[in-house]
Amino acid sequence: MTEQEWMTCTVPQTMLKWLAGRWRRRLSRWCGLAASPSTRRRLWLLAAACCVRSTQGITIPNWDDELRTLVALGQGEIEFEQFESFLNHDRRAWVTTEDWVMWRAESAGKHRALRVAWEAATHEAATTGKECVLDWGKVMPEWTEERKAQSHCLRDIFGNPFRPSPPLPHAVLAWNDSTVTRMAQGIYEDRKMSEGTLDPARLAILADALLDAGCEDEELIRHCRAEGPHVRGCWAVDLILGKE
Repeated sequence: MTEQEWMTCTVPQTMLKWLAGRWRRRLSRWCGLAASPSTRRRLWLLAAACCVRSTQGITIPNWDDELRTLVALGQGEIEFEQFESFLNHDRRAWVTTEDWVMWRAESAGKHRALRVAWEAATHEAATTGKECVLDWGKVMPEWTEERKAQSHCLRDIFGNPFRPSPPLPHAVLAWNDSTVTRMAQGIYEDRKMSEGTLDPARLAILADALLDAGCEDEELIRHCRAEGPHVRGCWAVDLILGKE
């Protein structure tokens, strides 16, 4: 995959498979299926973001503890360590982390596509008085759109692997009594996230603070000013907080 392909890809499974190949080539033969804690964190946050999108406005079944816990992670109600404790060894020993995330993302995308298409069908039935019939021809376009949204979330969390941003200089982080760090922490801990996303207005203010602090990372500032949506695990906020 080239940089241009990465930036324009609209199939998250393709991007995840490529990332998994890069990780595995860097690991030894005997632990080739393992992902580092920082990588697992980003993968799980991606799955969480996809599940938050697919469950908006619906009640999660009581039996689906895994989905409920993923949504809680994506909405900032629990932290990475709590989710890691929930996903004990027995629950994920049979599959690699990236494969599990691919399955979760695809399942969430299909669920959202079906739900959107069904809501359109019920609305049409209520308007026309006709029988409610699901138009399967509308499901695939919705799934395509959802894959695009998931790909955007993936880039928001993993950034551009072809142009990784270096750690911020201490002077930037310490500027004005660690203003940049405190602002980033506040954005990360915000429990009033709309639909599981970070507040773009606060991220834009964070970009201004980075400039005032002397930050010269144009990609970081550009990402903070991007319209988004930005989700938990946004690489720009993680970079500032040292969660990479």
